[in-house]
Parts: sequence; structure tokens; C-alpha cells
Amino acid sequence: MIAAKKVFEDLVDPVLLERCIGGRTQNNESLNHVIWNFCPKEIFSGLKIVEIATYLGVATLNDGACASLKVMTTIDVTPGKHAREHSEKEDQKRIRQAEIEVQEASLETRRSRGRKRLGLEEQLAEGEDNSYSVVDDSKVSSE
Repeated sequence: MIAAKKVFEDLVDPVLLERCIGGRTQNNESLNHVIWNFCPKEIFSGLKIVEIATYLGVATLNDGACASLKVMTTIDVTPGKHAREHSEKEDQKRIRQAEIEVQEASLETRRSRGRKRLGLEEQLAEGEDNSYSVVDDSKVSSE
């Protein structure tokens, strides 16, 4: 109960709640995806395995695939050439995917702004009086 109380207190921390304003989820879905790659839900895992998967998931989300190489080095396991190459490829792939997503989001934002602008221009055009009136030449003074 003490541990659960601490978690709930952390969840209502004003600093954390402020970061959630505007619908930002702080990459919860990404973190969950990374964790479950280390520890699939379909296979039963004990608490220790889930904790390790969570630590690795957070490290991977923060530092990329090279985080596992750092963990290996910390526990006196020397990563081989293939492990380093794989980590580098995974990190490059992740960076490329993030760049693509940023470009797509930017493109969609520009399109949305354009659609809003067109809508405003259409509203302005509808509100304008485009009819021409006939001017009485006798009332126009000549210079």
C-alpha cells in the first residue's frame, strides 16, 4: 500500500500534470511498445523479468539501441562487432522514422492551415457585396 500511495502521489504532481496539458502523453505508448518487445505479454514473465524489461525499455527510449551495449559493458560483457552494428542500424532506422513522422506532421499542419485560410477566404468572399451599382453621371462633378 505504501508503494502504491507513492505512485499515486507522483501521478498527481503538479509538474507532471502540467506537462500533460494539451494532450501530450509523454511517449507512454512508445515506452510500452519498447518494453513489450523485451518482454512479450503472451509469455508469462515474473516480476524481476518485467522490471529488467522496463529498465531496458526506458534506457532504449532515452538512448537508443546502444543502451543495451552500455548495459552489457557495465556487467562485464564485451559486445561483439555484430551487436554494435545491429545497434547502430536500429538507431539509424529509429532516427529516419522520427524524421519522416516530423515531416508528415509538418506537412499536415501546413495543409490544415491552408484549409483554414481557404475557409476564411471563402467566408470573406461570401460576405462581400460583389454587385456593381450604376453611377448617375449627372451627379458626378467633372474637373
